Amino acid sequence: MSVYSRDYMREDPGRRRGFGPGGLSIITWLIIVNGVIFFIDRASSGAVSDWLGLSLTGLGKGRVWTPVTYQFAHQSVGHILFNMLGLYFIGRTLLSLTSTALVLRIYLLGGLLGGAFQLIFSLLMKDGAHIVGASGSVLALLFAVVTLLPNQPMRLLFPPITVTPKIIVIFIIAIDAITLLMQLSSPGRSSNGPPTAVMAHFGGMLFGWWYMKYRYRGNRTPSPRKKGRGSRLAEKFGIRVIPKEEAEKQKAEQSKPEPFVSDEIDAILDKINEHGFQSLTSAEKKKLDQSSQKLSDRKDRKS
Repeated sequence: MSVYSRDYMREDPGRRRGFGPGGLSIITWLIIVNGVIFFIDRASSGAVSDWLGLSLTGLGKGRVWTPVTYQFAHQSVGHILFNMLGLYFIGRTLLSLTSTALVLRIYLLGGLLGGAFQLIFSLLMKDGAHIVGASGSVLALLFAVVTLLPNQPMRLLFPPITVTPKIIVIFIIAIDAITLLMQLSSPGRSSNGPPTAVMAHFGGMLFGWWYMKYRYRGNRTPSPRKKGRGSRLAEKFGIRVIPKEEAEKQKAEQSKPEPFVSDEIDAILDKINEHGFQSLTSAEKKKLDQSSQKLSDRKDRKS
């Protein structure tokens, strides 16, 4: 069964997670915002993306909004189309598994970390790159999905094949690693346009994986609380701090009345009833005598 034939890939799950006016999902709103900014940017001949894009120069001029806004600006039709297709399919899958707030958090924070990675790389390479695009954010969503469903079959649009998220991840990492090596071997801008912000990709991937691996709880069983340093030292000296629930359980067990006749004595009495007193062994007669003595002592204490 492909991921698109499941319930969470139909329209209803997205609408059940309505966000904002009209009950549209967060994925739809992110695509709308990206699309509107792109068309405004085209109408302004690229002035908007220059103002929203992330760069060391822009930050130096006080454009503190650019670490967020660069995630919604794109340079070409192919650029935005590829990112929005990924956002639609990957985002809907993650939304069906988690929540609106988590999807938005991973999109924005994954993009922030990706932008930070790319700025550091640009600083080291001294290329003054201007970063735009939602690739880092979308890859953060992808790695979040992969962390949750590493072996879930997914049907790609192009090429039309069914693969697991792990295979997609390996392919993307390999492509980005090759691209990074090419950029390191020949720094500077390509003749075909600005180079891919590959470190933004790695930053987004890292955040998506890290968040779902170490921060997201969802329906997972809570991990046992780690012992503090004080508890470990106390146990070394023979002191054990008993949790409240365990202490109450022990108290309840201790308060239970001691059985009047134990199972072992009950079995001996059954044997006497069936085969007579002479059928008992010496050990059984001794246990019966001891039980009789204990019973007498209990009666004496109660009286």
